[in-house]
Order: sequence, then C-alpha cells, then structure tokens
Amino acid sequence: MLDHPCYMADLLRAVHGPEEALVRAAGCTSTRLDRLALIKAALKTARADCQDGWALIVAAEGGHEAVVRLLLGWREHAPRADCRSGQALIEAAAYGHEAVVRLLLGWREHAPRADCRDGHALILAAEWGHEAVVHLLLQHWQLPTLISAAITEAALRTLASRVVSAARSVVGGEDYRSKADVMAVVRDYSEMMAILPA
Repeated sequence: MLDHPCYMADLLRAVHGPEEALVRAAGCTSTRLDRLALIKAALKTARADCQDGWALIVAAEGGHEAVVRLLLGWREHAPRADCRSGQALIEAAAYGHEAVVRLLLGWREHAPRADCRDGHALILAAEWGHEAVVHLLLQHWQLPTLISAAITEAALRTLASRVVSAARSVVGGEDYRSKADVMAVVRDYSEMMAILPA
C-alpha cells in the first residue's frame, strides 16, 4: 500500500504538512515509487512554487530531470526557473546533472543566467570536475567581464585540488599515480599561477 503514490503523498502531508510533503516528494529516491505520480499527488494541496521554489531546487540537486520539468511546467503557480537567484542551476551544476542544467538554462520563461551569482555554478562544476556542465555553462555565459574571474577561480580550485590529491597519493605511498602524473599536475598549476595577474 505504501508503494502507491497517493497513499505516500497523504502520509507525507500528514507527517510534514503540504509544502514539506512536496519538497520531500521532489527529493524522493525510492525506486519502488512513481516519482512523478507522487509529485502530482503532493501538488493537490501545495503550490508548485511553495517555499520560494524549494522543491525545484531539491529536484535539481538530485538530478531528477522529469520532476524539474513537471514543476516548471505546472499549470498554476509554477516556480521560476531562476528562483532564489539561480539556486536550482547551482545545485544541478555542482552535482554534475548536465540534463537538468540544460533544461534550466533553456527554459522558456525566467531561465537562470549561467553567470548568476558571479558564476557560482561554473566554479562548483569546475571544482568537482564536471567538464560537460562547464562547457554547457560557458555556451550560455552572458557577462564577458565576469567570465575571466570565474574561470580563473574555477581553474585554480580545480588545479589546487588536483595538486593536493596528487601530493596525498605520493605521501600516502599509494601507487595509483606515477611521478610523471604528479609532475604534470604541478606543472599545470605552476603555468596557471604564472599567467594570472598579481
């Protein structure tokens, strides 16, 4: 019985209230439940844009593209794709959910800007090594003056984490990186530092 989306939505509403039930449904990771049916059931008593789009942000963070599409396209009180200054985009980018990032950037109304919040989505995507997301964000970039600062910061963070990781592997005696690999990372970091303004 708990496998049925309507019963589960009723249970979530009874325990957490209608708005929190929608947020929890948006982040549901159960493989036994039909997530979209659960969301639709939760939307019977909660606005899709409740809590300033928090359900959208949770769905984007989890990479639930179909849920993001459902919420954005809901017939009334749909959340804005750029709610909370682009937080859904930032979460999707940070976790490498390329399809969700593409959906948000291309949404027909109030699409978040790729450079929102000083390029925070780009910085996190680069820091976590989500190259496809980085390329996608750069294709939609709008502020040329901010791009160099954001890319520089993202590149520095990425290179710095690679240097730390390489150093840990050497110090820890792990053999999964050769000395040449470590030196290549250090050389990349040194070259990046050399071209940056003082």
